Amino acid sequence: MGQPIRPPNTGDNQINFPSWVHNNLNHNQFTRTSTKDPHAHLTRFLQLCVSIRLPGINDKHIKLLLFPFSLGREVLSIDPTRTHIIH
Repeated sequence: MGQPIRPPNTGDNQINFPSWVHNNLNHNQFTRTSTKDPHAHLTRFLQLCVSIRLPGINDKHIKLLLFPFSLGREVLSIDPTRTHIIH
């Protein structure tokens, strides 16, 4: 089994993503009531992530830092104990 992805150690430096990244994420958020295909959402998210290059930050860290912003607020507040897993 692999190791967990740890957030990048940037010291006191804050990571500043370009404004177009934030705009893209805000306009393509996946929400609880969304009729969007979740697979298409992930595909668009991954395409966005590969277009971003920041010195000292690898691809996995970019995905880890940005993914919560691709979700709507109500999705982030879902109680995991109340969700049902479909097998």
